[in-house]
Amino acid sequence: MQSIADWAGIAADVATVLAFLAVIVGFGFGWRQFRASQASQRELHAKSHFIEFLKLSLAYPDAAAYRHRDGDPEPPEDFQIFCGLMLNSFEHILDSCADREWEFSLMLYLRQHRGFLGSETFRRSDRDGYDPKLLVLIDRVLAEPLPDVLPKA
Repeated sequence: MQSIADWAGIAADVATVLAFLAVIVGFGFGWRQFRASQASQRELHAKSHFIEFLKLSLAYPDAAAYRHRDGDPEPPEDFQIFCGLMLNSFEHILDSCADREWEFSLMLYLRQHRGFLGSETFRRSDRDGYDPKLLVLIDRVLAEPLPDVLPKA
């Protein structure tokens, strides 16, 4: 028969194992919360850059609405600056929160400016200075077939 001292030793061992398991479970929950917090911060960061892009579009509607066509002369400087700022915002968004939903949204805006993004002017300028993730999206937009009827600028 076991004495009380033996049972106390077994209870101490069980308590140590349970405490260790509680630490592991607590660490797991803490890690999961940390990752969720990081994801939330990245999404907030991406949204703030997108909002800045939308404000830019509202502040400069002529530049945002400009459509460059093949054979057109050099696009206006304000449009080129607008595109540079747009692409910079998109880089930040992709860097902080690249998922299919964001890619879909960004490609909508890239499609509007595909004439410029596929132009020699853009290739000559600083196309290669942009993030590879953004260049992949641009290349995907440029690879899409053109619609039968292009929207009027």
